[in-house]
Amino acid sequence: MIPLGHAVDDYLAMRRALGYKLIEHGRVLPQFTELLEQRGESLITIELALEFAMQPAQASVVWWHQRLAIVRGYARYLRTFDARHEVPPTNLLPAKVRRAIPYLFSEAEIEALMHAARSTRSPLRAASCEALIGLLAVTGMRVSEACALDRPDVEWPRAGSPCASARTAARARSRFTRAPSKRSSGMPAHAISCARIPTTPPPSSSQLGEDDLVGTTCGGGSTSSAARPA
Repeated sequence: MIPLGHAVDDYLAMRRALGYKLIEHGRVLPQFTELLEQRGESLITIELALEFAMQPAQASVVWWHQRLAIVRGYARYLRTFDARHEVPPTNLLPAKVRRAIPYLFSEAEIEALMHAARSTRSPLRAASCEALIGLLAVTGMRVSEACALDRPDVEWPRAGSPCASARTAARARSRFTRAPSKRSSGMPAHAISCARIPTTPPPSSSQLGEDDLVGTTCGGGSTSSAARPA
């Protein structure tokens, strides 16, 4: 029988090799195996999984549901090696996640945010934050995707091309986002002009190292690959 501690490492390594980050799994599963070891158990039972998932007692049902879902996936993995492991049913601790209602910024609000970004003391950070806000407004990119852009991700438009393309990664997959031209429908021309997307790489980019990111975060200056958002 594979020790549960080693099995957690193998499980996470396999899933991460498929492109999943599993940050929360990396925190929850070692805690679960520690509970099993404290109880002297080498097999997962529904009772122990449920007891672990409902911690802490003052947490929300949604949090309990998420913890149980993490344990359930791990139990399914272990069951392929040993059928004695019990997999918690999906109808245990049901919870409905209430998604936040998105707030749609008006053109005036976007312009105000970009104007406020220009007041940042560092000129490079001010320009980066202004460009970041405009980029989010016209492409619909996620904040983490925009902050994680590398130099090769940006396709500077050739002569006559009305827009620039950026490749962003979600897990192991990639998707293309494109800043629309002024002729595109559904996007105000003013918002497009706010993006201030240059037609050539900025002259100052030659002063940055090849490993530096194209943009910098609004909160902490230049971001290294090791410090990208999760």
